[in-house]
Amino acid sequence: MYRFDIDDERWGEFEVKVEIDDVNLMIKAEEKAEIKLPNLAESIAEIFGMVMEISISHQVTENAVLTALYEAGLAHAAAFKAGSEVSKIIDYLEFATEKKYAKIKTAFTPEADNFEELLEPNKSQVKITNQKDAKET
Repeated sequence: MYRFDIDDERWGEFEVKVEIDDVNLMIKAEEKAEIKLPNLAESIAEIFGMVMEISISHQVTENAVLTALYEAGLAHAAAFKAGSEVSKIIDYLEFATEKKYAKIKTAFTPEADNFEELLEPNKSQVKITNQKDAKET
């Protein structure tokens, strides 16, 4: 405690200015800001608090994304299994079918080359099975 008291007396009386070049990372415009902190001890505590907040926020976001990806994978697997089983039933009952391709909207571009393109909405080709003579079958 003595050491902290001496350091606070030595450095605590000076104001610390922190310049931030880009405040908002979500937009391309560079917004500059200046933070004035009353003394070095409070500055260190403030910076440490900001780093902890960013770290916790990152961890929460990462957990949410991983959970969403896991659930999307489970839904995809269930849909694939159901589609496969229905296809086998249709083949077993010998319904007249034809394979077609249809374009459906997707929330991202699966065949993208980079991350920015991956996040763009797109239309993807999906193979579907149609009945040829639906009235007769």
